[in-house]
Amino acid sequence: MLLIRRSGVRFAACCSAVVVALAWLAGSAQAAQPKDLYGATVTVSGSSQKALNAGFDSALAQVLVKVTGRAEAGDSLRRELFPDSRRVLQQYRKLPNQRIFAAFDAAAIRRTLDAAGQPVWGENRPLVSIWLAVDAGSGQRYLLSDGSQDSGGRLGALRSSLLGSASRRGLPVVFPLLDARDLQQISFADVWGGFQDRVDTAARRYGSNALLIGRTTSMSPDNRNVRWTLAYAGQQSTWQGNVAAGPAKAADLLAQQFSITAGSADRVRLLVSGVNSIGVYTRLRKYLRDVDMVKAATVVQVQADQIEFDLAVSGDVSRLSRLLGSSVLLSAVPEPST
Repeated sequence: MLLIRRSGVRFAACCSAVVVALAWLAGSAQAAQPKDLYGATVTVSGSSQKALNAGFDSALAQVLVKVTGRAEAGDSLRRELFPDSRRVLQQYRKLPNQRIFAAFDAAAIRRTLDAAGQPVWGENRPLVSIWLAVDAGSGQRYLLSDGSQDSGGRLGALRSSLLGSASRRGLPVVFPLLDARDLQQISFADVWGGFQDRVDTAARRYGSNALLIGRTTSMSPDNRNVRWTLAYAGQQSTWQGNVAAGPAKAADLLAQQFSITAGSADRVRLLVSGVNSIGVYTRLRKYLRDVDMVKAATVVQVQADQIEFDLAVSGDVSRLSRLLGSSVLLSAVPEPST
């Protein structure tokens, strides 16, 4: 057996198996499922079949962006793998203002992407808590909240831009309420100054897995000087762009970590401690069932509060180890000193 040390965490590998020792936590954060991941709303040029077909093609291209996690893949993959989008169309409905909503067959799309060796970002995704601080000058300072409104509708426009960008990428997001409970823990200065620990403390009530913090001096969604920071699983990335670039880039970064490609398969041994009740065991089984990479989980051994699972895994085992280790429900156990 080969023992590998990574930041003081035990990873033991033997042949094709990997053992990751983890401790179960009673945290409240969960992966989230984005709404309408396999559907999209588009504008059509008319009511003819030709116009509808063009709308179906456009909607499917948007779905492929969300499902693969690749912003550049939509049109090219649609033309290459789905030349007739109607073959995977499940239903559509007409909306006001010459728009339609089209929903597609998730299983058929995944089969086609898997067969082509394309990455797929599963339905269970990190819930991202968005904290945007706006210093518009002349003493006008705002933190964007779940119900942000102002006399000119400018805060609402910022929120709409963020929601639209997140929806286009299939990124589940939540905004703070900024009620009395939040304001006891967080201030504008904390967000503007990048005090991540304080933001993280305030965000815990929302069950989010990641923080997306933005700072801007403009009330315009198109201003490209927003400073963005994504904090997830002990990692931090920063960039600059407009308001919509926040969720869009966050989706790029998270998809790179968690998209999987069919064709690589393995079995994994997972050791979890702290399973001290039926309720905890039930939550653990549900958690593993919701991890897209895990195709089956079989209990191998139970000893005191420890359970050892044999997992059938699709995709890169190292990516699964990173996914489990970054979960707020599982905490990696440090390698004991010798």
